[in-house]
Amino acid sequence: MSFRTSLIVGSAALALLLIGCGGGGSGSTTSSPTANAANFQPNPDGFSFVNDGQVEIDDLTDKNIATLYGANNVCYNGDANNCLLTAMGNYQKISQLKGQQGGQCYGFAVASAMLYYGGYDFEGKTQASDFNPSASKTYDLAKSDVDNFIAMTFTNQFTPQVQNVINQCANSDTITQYNKIKQSLQSNDPSAVLAFYALSGQGGHAVTPYKVSESGNEAKIWVYDNNYPGQDNLYFSVSLANGYWEYAAGRTNANEEASSDYKGQGTTNPFCSIALSETQYKVLENSRSARSDVQVVLNGQAENVQLLMSNNQSKYIGYDFDNIDPGATYLNQISGAKIHQRFDGMPPMLQIPIPSNLTNLHAITSPQDYNVFFQELYFGVAAKPYNDGKSNTISLSMDAANVAFQSALQITDVPLQQSITQDEGVIVGFHPGGKFLMLQRAGTSGSLPKITLYYDDFQLQQGAIHEFSVNEGYYLADNYTLGIFIQDVKTLGVFIIDPSGENVVDLTENIEYSVSSRYVDHNGVRQAPVRTIKQPLGSAYRLRVGMPTKRGVDDFKIERLF
Repeated sequence: MSFRTSLIVGSAALALLLIGCGGGGSGSTTSSPTANAANFQPNPDGFSFVNDGQVEIDDLTDKNIATLYGANNVCYNGDANNCLLTAMGNYQKISQLKGQQGGQCYGFAVASAMLYYGGYDFEGKTQASDFNPSASKTYDLAKSDVDNFIAMTFTNQFTPQVQNVINQCANSDTITQYNKIKQSLQSNDPSAVLAFYALSGQGGHAVTPYKVSESGNEAKIWVYDNNYPGQDNLYFSVSLANGYWEYAAGRTNANEEASSDYKGQGTTNPFCSIALSETQYKVLENSRSARSDVQVVLNGQAENVQLLMSNNQSKYIGYDFDNIDPGATYLNQISGAKIHQRFDGMPPMLQIPIPSNLTNLHAITSPQDYNVFFQELYFGVAAKPYNDGKSNTISLSMDAANVAFQSALQITDVPLQQSITQDEGVIVGFHPGGKFLMLQRAGTSGSLPKITLYYDDFQLQQGAIHEFSVNEGYYLADNYTLGIFIQDVKTLGVFIIDPSGENVVDLTENIEYSVSSRYVDHNGVRQAPVRTIKQPLGSAYRLRVGMPTKRGVDDFKIERLF
């Protein structure tokens, strides 16, 4: 069986189909709003700029990452105020920023509610003038005044507190959620977020409800929608008779077209009310000592993408595009696995426990070792276009963690063109131990995307970030697979697997690739020179990329792998 076939239909399948915004600050568990919900207006109480997914690298600081994940987990010096980010700390920062490029709607909704209602602060700031002395109201603020505020309120969409609310909503109904919003707007804990999804599951958004009105059996929920700054004529239509709802202005961000698919009825696709107090859980607590799982996140131009994954017992998690369970939108058949919904139009994040019987600390020193790793591959990735004429550039991020080490993989800038057929695209296999990946350009001799590997060895207190890219003009032969194994902080194994997926083989064509490495420890970050390697025919090599020293980079060499 070929690598491609085994990943798509066998025991290790994660399919990406081109089918188809997050929150919280600090505070106590109850709020005491100082403002009346019915007096809220998109202007002056919403932001004057649109939710367009424009995110800058400094929207989240290293200190923010230390606050979110714990200084002992992501800072080699353990100092949140002067954090030296680990390799995985760098990965978390980049991943959080990439995750906001599809839109920051949840952050907009929570931040505007916090400023209007009061009762909570962000780093001691409670009103618009705290962010800009010349601003008397939220609408006066520029994006640059609150970019960090919005980015941080975005991050909590994956926290247990918010996810628990979302899961409860999924098992609720439209009228229950409508009543929750109506009652909350008259309480001391108003609804800060109205979150909702397209009926197809191919998109989501979050807005701020501020008023309800009723006429007979028809009701309206008036909202501030961060895709339409200042507009006060937007509302959800709700039938109190049969629980039908629709929102004609729905779209994931300001760059998308409005969709007629934002609707539901009764228990089918109800919207979700999230109270202000429920948005205030701040720390993600992604603890190294507490984690033993794989997380899968999709970013980039991925509003038209969905995920489905199968473990090696053929249990599924993700979007049910194959009608595995008729009537289901999402599946979760893996014990202990979790689906974390997002409100930025992206597919959910998947979190899967790492099996306890892996050889994840074992080096690949023989073809037999490779075969062990291949049999333990937890999932693969395939990509194909869904929308006619729509091109996509996606990024896939996967990370694995246990007590000894953490590692992550990012496949970035994967182009998916309308011309790619169902059997073409990029396929990725990822070992749940986090040290082994396989990458194939299926059905075409097109170039491979950039691969970034992040790896921290907590016993050595060292980490590395390796950017690996096949140079332009060099390709793998059709259906051959590139294998990369992280042996240690400074050593990568690079080899080729034949089309059967069962054998490590010598190269049948020359291949040239570049490796750019950064090393991190308690002394900071050191950049190694970019190295270009032209791997010759008949080779399967271990690449020892070396550690930077005061004399330069030592110990750079290529060795026979096995």
